[in-house]
Amino acid sequence: MPKKVFSKHLLVEGRADRDFCAALCRDLGLDDVQIGPPQDFGAGGNGKGNVIALLPEMIERMKIGDITHLALMVDADFAHTDGLGCKNTWRKIADTLRANGYTLPENPPKNMQQGLHYHYAGKLMPIGVWIMPGNGGDGFIENFLMDNLQANEQTLLAHAKSTVATLSDKRFRPHHESKAVLSTYAAWQKMPGQGMQGLHGAGVLDANASGMQSFCTWLKTCFS
Repeated sequence: MPKKVFSKHLLVEGRADRDFCAALCRDLGLDDVQIGPPQDFGAGGNGKGNVIALLPEMIERMKIGDITHLALMVDADFAHTDGLGCKNTWRKIADTLRANGYTLPENPPKNMQQGLHYHYAGKLMPIGVWIMPGNGGDGFIENFLMDNLQANEQTLLAHAKSTVATLSDKRFRPHHESKAVLSTYAAWQKMPGQGMQGLHGAGVLDANASGMQSFCTWLKTCFS
């Protein structure tokens, strides 16, 4: 059976992001969104740089009606590691959108916690932008997930943080510690090895947490 092709697209950095967002979108009733990293859309590689580089092509596809709704979710990462950080990630996205007909301010908005939506000069739908973890600070989607766990998960999360912090042989970069912590926490679930998607399925995320509510509202605004 041919794979369904949808006109609503969500660009993410990697496969783990795709699988988490796909599970969340299904729960939100957003079953008609094609979610994927750049390679799923024909790019040569994945990651934030390739997501942003793919935007001009995606906007051209919007102009001919091939794509009706478009949004991107990327990590802020950290400025001191050449990962840009939140503000510089916003600026790089903003420069690309402005060059392709979208209207954006010169500087990042002071309040971006609800996610972002930018308008085209013509009749195209706005493009949604979400910079993990919360559109305001540096970090990754892993930080977002840890910030939005159920209250009764905090003891196990604290144990994962302590375990990672006291490792004598840390082979990951210091700024990737949140990734190591979340992977450790995920490995202690009833179904280990399921990653971010598994955390959603395990019901350990708090749907009422402000960050999760904001992200879900942003998704529904982008694709409803």
